[in-house]
Amino acid sequence: MSGGYFDYDQYKINDIAVEVKKLIENNEYNAKTIAEFKTGLRYLEKASIYAQRIDWLVSGDDGEESFHRRLSADIHRIEINAIEAAIMVAIDECTGDVEIKGPHGERLSTRAAECVIDVLKAAPEKWIEVLKKWAM
Repeated sequence: MSGGYFDYDQYKINDIAVEVKKLIENNEYNAKTIAEFKTGLRYLEKASIYAQRIDWLVSGDDGEESFHRRLSADIHRIEINAIEAAIMVAIDECTGDVEIKGPHGERLSTRAAECVIDVLKAAPEKWIEVLKKWAM
């Protein structure tokens, strides 16, 4: 079957998310506006996932158990990706003169390390998974 309950309109949500991501990357707006774009992007990504999972459930492609399992895995994946992106932005934007090694032996500045710590504090339940993924 492969879905169809929503006439595949869930893909339109994903298309919008892709366009918003491009707007963020082009960085033609001020920091406050870009921050709101990033918030909107997170909502769009989640909305796309929910629409897809609900579509597959009500179309008979997934049962309720697989619906919950796949939904959880998909949401978890985008949350981890968002944390990784925030860490990379913190590293890219911060500078300093004291050498600290990152998870791959890369040089981090003192300020970058502080930024990474701030990011990790914002999502303490997720940071270990990010670091494990980096260590692989």
